Parts: sequence; C-alpha cells; structure tokens
Amino acid sequence: MISGFRDRRGREEALTLAAIVLVLTTMFATGALADGSYVPERAIRTLPAIPSQRALISYRNGMERLVVESSLDGPGERFGWILPAPSKPVRVERVSPGLINTLSFCTQPKITHDLTGWLEMLGMSAAAVALGALLLILFKSREIVLAILYLIAIPVLCLGLLPALGHAGGGSPAALPESGVRVEESLTVGSYEVNVLVAEKAEDLNGWLDDHGFRKFGERGLGIVADYIADGWCFVTAQLLREGDGYCRPHPLAVTFPASIPVYPMRLTALNGHALYLELLVAADFEAVAPFLNVELCDVLNAARPLNLASDGTPIAGFRGAEHLVWIYHPEADQTLWNQCVLTKLSGQLEPDQMSRDFWLDLIPARPYRRHLYSRRGAREAGLAGALGLWIVAVVVSMIVFQRRIAGERGRRFAFARILGPLTLGGLLFWGAFYLGAPKTDVTSVDPEDIYWPNRSIYDRAAFELGKDTQRFKGMSCRRIAEAFEGYFRRNKSLNVLTGNIIRCEYSPGNFVVVPEGRNALLVIVRRYGMPDVRHMIPNVVEPPKRTVRPRMAEERTGMRS
Repeated sequence: MISGFRDRRGREEALTLAAIVLVLTTMFATGALADGSYVPERAIRTLPAIPSQRALISYRNGMERLVVESSLDGPGERFGWILPAPSKPVRVERVSPGLINTLSFCTQPKITHDLTGWLEMLGMSAAAVALGALLLILFKSREIVLAILYLIAIPVLCLGLLPALGHAGGGSPAALPESGVRVEESLTVGSYEVNVLVAEKAEDLNGWLDDHGFRKFGERGLGIVADYIADGWCFVTAQLLREGDGYCRPHPLAVTFPASIPVYPMRLTALNGHALYLELLVAADFEAVAPFLNVELCDVLNAARPLNLASDGTPIAGFRGAEHLVWIYHPEADQTLWNQCVLTKLSGQLEPDQMSRDFWLDLIPARPYRRHLYSRRGAREAGLAGALGLWIVAVVVSMIVFQRRIAGERGRRFAFARILGPLTLGGLLFWGAFYLGAPKTDVTSVDPEDIYWPNRSIYDRAAFELGKDTQRFKGMSCRRIAEAFEGYFRRNKSLNVLTGNIIRCEYSPGNFVVVPEGRNALLVIVRRYGMPDVRHMIPNVVEPPKRTVRPRMAEERTGMRS
C-alpha cells in the first residue's frame, strides 16, 4: 500500500511539473511570437576613418592587371599620383568604380550581430530546466527527472551544436633624351592624363615631375626612386582634374604589365607618413598571401549564369563561391575573374614602417576560409547564448548523474553548493571570456529587408517626385536621367543603407543605373550581390530615330505573295 501510494504520488508530482513547465513555456512563446516570426537585424562592417586604399590584382599566365583606387582629402583641383611598375605596361584603362565596390562589399566577413531568436529559445529552455531542477531538489522524485528529460530534450536537440557560436573564428610616344626621362606612352584615360615614364636617374624623374606640375620627391623619396630605377622599373603617372575641394574617390585605373610574381607597390605610399587601411583583392590560380595583411576570404569561384540589365542590355557576369556564401555580379567582373579562379581578400591597417617595401605576393594552394567577426552586441549575445546552452546541458546531466545524492539527507545543500552554484558561476565566466576574446568590429545596423532590397522606398519616392511632370524625361538620354536622380539624392542627402554614402549612379550594391529598353528606360537598383532589381520603367525617354517609310505594295499589306 505504501509503495503504491508513493508511486501514485510520484506520478502526480511529475504530471504537476509537466503542466507548470508547459504553461510557462507557452507564456514565453506567446510573448515572443505575438507580433509574428522574428527577423534578426543585420549588420554591415564599417571601415576605419583613416585614409584608405583599395586595389584589385588579377594575375594569370605571367600578366598582372592592377586596379588601384585611392581616396583624396584636401584642397586643390589638380592631383597626381605615381605608380611604379616592374615592367612597361601593355595597357592602361579606365575601370568602373563599381567593380571594386561590388567585390569589396560581396566579400565582407561573416558578421554575427543579432541573436534575439536564439536567446528567446535558450531562455525558455533554461527557465524550464531551472524550474525542473528546483522541483527535483524540493520533492526528490525520480519521476520528475523523467519529466524534465521529456520536456527539455526537444529544445536541447534543436539547439544542436550551438550555431550561435559560429566558427572560431592611345597616344604616340615622345622622347626627351635631354632630361634623362623617356615618355614611353602618353594618353588620356577617363579623367586622368596618363604617362608611362622610364628614367635614367632619380633626379631626372624629379625634374620631369616638377616641369609637369607634380610635387617633387624629397631626399627619402629620391632614394626609393633610385632603387626602383636600378631594378629596371618604370613609372606610370596620372594627373587628375577635379572640381571642388574635400574628400573624393575618383574612378580607378587598371594597369596591365608582365610580372613573374604578383606585386603591389608600397614604398612610395609610405612617404605620406600616415597610417593607411589597405584592402587588397587578388584573383589568381592560387591563394595569395601578403605581409602584414590578414586573410578575410579565400574561395574558389565558379562561373554562374549571367544576367541581363535589360532585354537588349549588356550581360552581367556572375560568380559564386565553391565553399562559402559568396555571390558576385558585375558587368566588368569577367575582365578580372574567371571560372575556377581563387579570390583572396587581404586587409589590414599599415603603419609607415610596414610600407617600407613592396608587397610581393606568395601564391600557395587554396585554403577556403571566411573570417568571422562580431559586433559588440553580437559578441554579448553569442557569449550569452553559449553560456545558456552549456548551462542547460550541464544541469540536466548533473541532475541525472547525481539524483541519488540529491535524494539523500543533505541533497538540497549538495545540489545548490556543488551543482547549481558552480555551474551558474562557470556560465558567467564563459560569457565574459567569450565577449573579451571574440574578434569585434564596428558595424552599421541594417534592416533585413534593406539587405536584399536596398533603398526601395527611397527610389520609389524619388521616381514619384521626379515623375510628377509626365513630360519631364521625354527626349532625355539615360545619362541625363541618371544625373537628375543623382541631383535629387544629393539635395535630400539620401544615403545608401549598405555603404553609408550618398546614393549615386554606379553599378554597385545599393546604388542604381539607368539603362535603355527600347523607347523607354529602366531604373535599376543594384542588390546586395550585384544582382539587378528593375524598379521603374520611364517611358518615352529618347525620341525614336526618324525613318523613311517605304510605301508597301498591296500584296504586302494583305499578306499575299505572287
């Protein structure tokens, strides 16, 4: 009788516990999902506010194509820069700034920022485990242990291996022999006047630069130039004409030259005497490694199905990563990337002494990798999620293993002093250690919808405001329409949510282009991975060409044939 009474009492206690836990879990779930499923907030990494330089190297079959983009911040309308090259360039060409911007954005590190959904699930599971543990300590019933396991097994299994923690981690040449400088080629490329120079002595090059409005090298610079000349290097000079002062990022230049090893010239950059943030993208048949730069991404790219801007538009070349979620679409991507090429992204903040030598890149077998960073919020939440997950598993296992001790005479003291107390303290220590050790970066929070469909509401408002006059765009070219939209965005300070810059006409994520479509034009938003999003059609953009219509014969009008 007594044994039956105890069994019946144990089952009642287990059912009571199950009911309590089920009610509490339902309350938590109702509060969490009252407004629909939660969509986590996304984040985009922000670059440091120091002078920056981005470059793209495409190296294949002994030829290097170097695309350089530098930001300028200072007064004046004439700027010049000098690029040393180990051999005479075979081609100098203008490149769309959208190419580097697209590659840079599409290859950002994986960023953990918002884990609210995971924390809600873990919080509910931890609450249920805590309640079950307390009831077990108070009632000391084995059936309660089974109830705990039954109610907690599914949430714990859903957590799996704690994904919240993520991974650990054309002109003609002219000769000037009297000055000791030979101009191999002189041409205009976009907004630059470009010259390819071969000098006999550093002083000769200094004299040429002074005669053509460039700033001369000082004593330290002359020594670097002399070393380049001794090694047989030539120099590509580019003079930029711009309007206004302040910060600007002119269109990049692409210089192609033979090279036995891919190289990125750095020694002249060190003459500025300031720290520099360098982002270097390298496409080759192997992974690239450079001194003082960290690998952010390495992956093999496979050619993807090309897309079209319009029915008669230019195809947009596409590539996708073999190991990581990397998609890249851009009209000029196939000039730099190819099927089965290895794309490596290197970055780092360089001090002047680290730029005292050129970066000769080592090519090694590809090791697919993508850097994992955390925002400060993401590091806190990931650490908390990991601590809760480990605490849940440890408590459940301890309750099972030590159930006899807990049911003993001093079981309550043992449970609090030897199980719950140490495990809770260990969880807090894990949380703090994870936050301190996680690699963190500054981020910009972005609405999840804007990640995939950036600035849609801004473009809709701009199209509405500019299109109030239905005749506004009639007879205008696509370029003038793009200028009208750019002017609107500048006046209203409309920011690209993905980059934080004013929206501009450029084929890169978050920006736009205007392309012809028959007699109409299409306003195309560039999405996250460079995929086009046709947002608006602008009718009767360009007047159709006048044609002389030949009168048709009666047979043609009626469709008859003789």
